[in-house]
Amino acid sequence: MTPTELVVEYNPSSLAFDPHMVPAPKEIELWMRVLDDTTRESVYKSVEARYGDTFEQRPLTGAPNALPYGFIPIGRWDYDLHAPDHAQTLRIDVDLQGARTSQLVVRVNSNWANDPFSCLYRLRLHGVPASAR
Repeated sequence: MTPTELVVEYNPSSLAFDPHMVPAPKEIELWMRVLDDTTRESVYKSVEARYGDTFEQRPLTGAPNALPYGFIPIGRWDYDLHAPDHAQTLRIDVDLQGARTSQLVVRVNSNWANDPFSCLYRLRLHGVPASAR
């Protein structure tokens, strides 16, 4: 599939005991595995044009949170805990050059409570099936 958007859900803040100290995600990234070197380079140029060189690059080996070869960032967003809708659609707004994948990683860089862990209620990925291309 070629991803087009990520929907992130967390419980409504009105249900929290302290709505300002919940481990809801704050800064979120989506990483996609693209094994073809030429396509990956093309997609990464599109990412750099949109975001600049601001993504923290993960080591390919050795670190406990390392991603396998071929993963590149394709989106970065802030989940708004105080938005009226707790299900937020995060659109992938870079040109993916028609790249298809079956491997994606959601990375939560921070949360609203500054806890060492984050909670996600539900994630939904939407996209174009590989057979439709």
